[in-house]
Amino acid sequence: VARSTNITTVSRPTSGHTE
Repeated sequence: VARSTNITTVSRPTSGHTE
């Protein structure tokens, strides 16, 4: 989850934080 969050944060910080 932590790794995916990092990648998602680059595109959408909100989505990454939620995941």
